[in-house]
Amino acid sequence: MNMQASARRIWKGVACGLVLAAAATAFGADVEGVIVKKDSGRLAGAIRYLASSKEYLVTSRGARDVTLRVPLDQVARVEVPPPPGLGEAARAVRGGQYGAAVPVLENIMKDYRMMQHDVTAAGYLAFAYMGMNQPEKALEMCRRVIEGNPDAAVSAEMAPIYWQALLKAGQDATLRKALDDAAARGDRATAARAQLMRGDLEAKNGRHKEALVDGYLRTALLFRDVKEVQPEALFKAAQSFDQLEQHPYAERMRKELLAKYPNDEYSRRLASGTPGG
Repeated sequence: MNMQASARRIWKGVACGLVLAAAATAFGADVEGVIVKKDSGRLAGAIRYLASSKEYLVTSRGARDVTLRVPLDQVARVEVPPPPGLGEAARAVRGGQYGAAVPVLENIMKDYRMMQHDVTAAGYLAFAYMGMNQPEKALEMCRRVIEGNPDAAVSAEMAPIYWQALLKAGQDATLRKALDDAAARGDRATAARAQLMRGDLEAKNGRHKEALVDGYLRTALLFRDVKEVQPEALFKAAQSFDQLEQHPYAERMRKELLAKYPNDEYSRRLASGTPGG
């Protein structure tokens, strides 16, 4: 009888350990950082996000650990240091080494869920999936983040790759809605990129006049202050003018691109005769 009781106690301990391990996997890791509340209060400690209840646990270490629950709707932002390996994984993605980056980025997304850097990791992960010709996986990744954090849909890290995945997957109606949302809620740079993508969507469907007027030319003229999008806008505006057989205007766009942005990638494409965007 004593042996049976002992065995039961041992099994209960093993089972408890397995449950805790599973919970740790489900909820991700504790990350040291600061939660800034909407009332300007600040809570520092080990942070974990609970998706089931949409709240954060913040554990302050000391003689006695104190854990507080903070509902998501009370949080202005979460400040945590960049995850180890994120920079290396990002460089791997930019270098086309997608396979090496994917597992690192997946772990970061799990451990840093709703903690600032998950959106960055998801953006690179979606970019990697697109590079591996898996737009469905890229869309799934973006939607998973946006479902929990709607602001990610108009963030610089997530929005452009989300739109690219929608475009490649042929989900035009969803893309149009996402672009309208970005124009309404995003910052000026996001709105400019949304206009560019609107041009890409129209061009993909052979509507070159709409691509020019509603997309590329609008970006080139109305978003001159957003310098990072100007070379692409000028390059693609020139292409659209050529499609419409308005070659003098196309040449004007090319001259402006070469004069203002001689060292940009799109100027190099123009000089080398490389087509496409």
